[in-house]
Amino acid sequence: MPNTTKTHMSRREILRRQQEAELRKQRTTRIVIIVIAAVVVIGIIATVIAVVQKKRYDANVNGDPNAQIQPPNLASDGSSIIANPTAKGNALTIDIYEDFQCPICKEVEDKFGPAFDQIVSSNQAVVQYHVMTFLDQNLGNDSSSRAAIAASCADTVGKFDAYHDAVFENQPQEGTGYTDQQLGTTFAQDAGITGDDLTKFQQCYTNRQTSQVVQTMNNNNLKVVQGTPDVYANGKQIDLNTLMNLSGNDANTLLTALKSTAGIS
Repeated sequence: MPNTTKTHMSRREILRRQQEAELRKQRTTRIVIIVIAAVVVIGIIATVIAVVQKKRYDANVNGDPNAQIQPPNLASDGSSIIANPTAKGNALTIDIYEDFQCPICKEVEDKFGPAFDQIVSSNQAVVQYHVMTFLDQNLGNDSSSRAAIAASCADTVGKFDAYHDAVFENQPQEGTGYTDQQLGTTFAQDAGITGDDLTKFQQCYTNRQTSQVVQTMNNNNLKVVQGTPDVYANGKQIDLNTLMNLSGNDANTLLTALKSTAGIS
């Protein structure tokens, strides 16, 4: 007589194993579906990002007035515009912190502006201009910001240094501020911006296309200095009185003082 209990239990075991196999199959199917869905979602996100980036790129290339522009010589940390990027690798880096409405900044520029220009043109040191705008709040206007936007727009047409000089040469009485006519036309012409470059510059300035760069630059620099002007040589601050009391204002005298500050013989 057959053992019915053993046969019955064997069938139950077979059924249990079949059910477990079916559950494993269902779980595997769900995992595959989830993975495929995740891949599809990632692909969609990547496509959207690529489209957005392309639109932003096309906007900058095509001169979209709503697009923000990054000046070509903006430092990688966003804190300055490098007047002579071809001098990278030089033993001396000069960092100048200034606000276009700062009267003492103008005094420094009046005395040493031509010397700094010579250093820039001869690549004897890397010169980085940290343009700040905090005086807007102190003076109750937006003149520092507009001047900084204009100067960074001038960098997009290769004229930052010349434009920077024109702004300081024509600094108005403290608190008066610059006019849009000065910033958008007069100083650009003084800096030698003409033709298509003038059109590009004016569109950039009129539409404030470097406003984000200027705001970030000011915020970054406020973490380093609390006022202007300040001049650093390889990260070491030179005393302003020492600087202004130098016996000469030529490039060699200035470089000697800055190298001494930096500890370069």
